[in-house]
Amino acid sequence: MNAPKDEDSQVLAVGAHPDDIEFLMAGTLALLRQGRHKIHIASICSGDKGSAMLEPKEIASIRFRQATEAARTIDATFETSIENGGASEKG
Repeated sequence: MNAPKDEDSQVLAVGAHPDDIEFLMAGTLALLRQGRHKIHIASICSGDKGSAMLEPKEIASIRFRQATEAARTIDATFETSIENGGASEKG
């Protein structure tokens, strides 16, 4: 069964860390977006443990910015309940 090809069809990709979806599903999500589906990317964790050299808040901020920019490249939103007080960024 095929999903409708209109803006009412939405896809939510959930990953543990801010870069999981980009590594695992970027191509699939880009194709779905070309099919006119709305794409939402969600991260459960902030990614604040992703560096031995940077402070947790700094690396979390960097990873949030990178995930937001990655979402923007496929006209998706990036959402998290961790960084920026639960911010949702239209990418």
